[in-house]
Amino acid sequence: MTVRSTALRWLAATHRVRDADIFTSRLYPAAESWTGEAAWWVQVPVHRLEALGAGDVHLVLQGAGGGGGFHYLRVPAAFLRDRLAGLDAPDGRTVSLFLSAEPATRFRDERGAARLELAPFAVGAPGG
Repeated sequence: MTVRSTALRWLAATHRVRDADIFTSRLYPAAESWTGEAAWWVQVPVHRLEALGAGDVHLVLQGAGGGGGFHYLRVPAAFLRDRLAGLDAPDGRTVSLFLSAEPATRFRDERGAARLELAPFAVGAPGG
């Protein structure tokens, strides 16, 4: 079973989100991360940000230990779209987010020049 399939099941069961723009990432430990710190890597097509209008991008990130726990961020597409110039999009078609998994900088994009903080978009338990 892949991280993506497990993440999609978890999101549907925990937050009742199914048919949406959902992007997932496994947790990359420090030894596998280009920053030398634990992180998640998520790629979002620019055309999806544009098509979503006032909708949300759903990021589901594997928790530590890989035991089926996940972090969920519901990010307004407009937030990313309005800051596109500060994000890493080398081909102009795909935004590449490299989100820190370190406690002090959790959910901060380490790749783009803007160093966007996505922690305010973290969603807790259903209703949270």
